[in-house]
Amino acid sequence: MLKIGPEELFRSPGQISVLRVLFHAGKPLTGRQVQRLAGLANLAAMQSLRKLADLSIVSCRRAGRAYQYELKRDHWAVEKLIAPLFENEGKGIDLAVELLAGKLRGECLAAYLYGSALNAGTGPAGDLDLFVVVKREEDKNSLEKDVLPGLAEDVSRRFGLFLEPNVVSREELSRSKVSKLAREIVRTGLRLRGKDLEDIVSG
Repeated sequence: MLKIGPEELFRSPGQISVLRVLFHAGKPLTGRQVQRLAGLANLAAMQSLRKLADLSIVSCRRAGRAYQYELKRDHWAVEKLIAPLFENEGKGIDLAVELLAGKLRGECLAAYLYGSALNAGTGPAGDLDLFVVVKREEDKNSLEKDVLPGLAEDVSRRFGLFLEPNVVSREELSRSKVSKLAREIVRTGLRLRGKDLEDIVSG
């Protein structure tokens, strides 16, 4: 087919899940394997496979008593529409890290992302929690005044999230409440730049 629209390729969540499974599969899969990996009921999986086969972007061949399905990777719609989507769908975190790490320079001793945004999938806008440790109180004031407002605008524009920064000085980090949060961030957060928080807390 020379014309295939997004409405046909991505017509339902189930069909998108089937496409994702086939795209990442390194070999042909049976209908039962597709169903299990996509987390769908058998009927929904088979309907999606049939629709994709009708579009000629999925091949179907008999293998013993079962049928095997495989994405036609040379098909133009796979190359131009499907591959770019699934190759880039998980790169939001990488782009956020690149943006934040590039802006948080100067007197930043450590910077971490933490909270629900690291584990959330697709969904409504939320918060992007940022934890930053600086050397002195004046560095904290400078960061909050000169860097964070513009960074918050960038995060909102590019990712649809609200930046929630928590900036502390090295002296404040020794306080029990902040230190407890820092240890939790070491365990669950993602370091953007600077030292390991655990080294600063124990130092």
